[in-house]
Amino acid sequence: MVLTLHTLKARRGTKRKKRRIARGNAGKGGTYAGRGMKGQRSRSGGKRKAKHAGKRGPAFVFQLPKKRGFTSLQRPIATVSLADLSREYEDGSSVTIKELKSAGLVSRSATKVKVLGTGEMKKKLIVTADRFTKTAAEAIQQAGGEATTPEQRDVK
Repeated sequence: MVLTLHTLKARRGTKRKKRRIARGNAGKGGTYAGRGMKGQRSRSGGKRKAKHAGKRGPAFVFQLPKKRGFTSLQRPIATVSLADLSREYEDGSSVTIKELKSAGLVSRSATKVKVLGTGEMKKKLIVTADRFTKTAAEAIQQAGGEATTPEQRDVK
């Protein structure tokens, strides 16, 4: 059978009937119907909404957690390890931010990329990224490659 909108059915056990309270003592929820005995909330129309309480604000506002800190407007810098680079690229190839995005090593929305020094680099790669850790730059250069930033690339 083809799965289309008119053939969809809920799984067994997911549909539960709503409990009908205050329909007599034969069913659950008779007598007080979950409202307790006396008081304003037990009466019909007895629920009060949270409204302005004098000079203070509504009561529920005090129960909310206080917001702290701030959200930074700077986009986070995407990271790539040396192990990822040596696994993904062939010896002698050049690696740019565009190629990292197309390979899926960095998210497509990333604007800046930092290469981290985790893992080993045994391939000669020409890597262009916004930032490098000291160990990553050294490892790339020791393997015979180049670690350049976009600004350095424009100057050459």
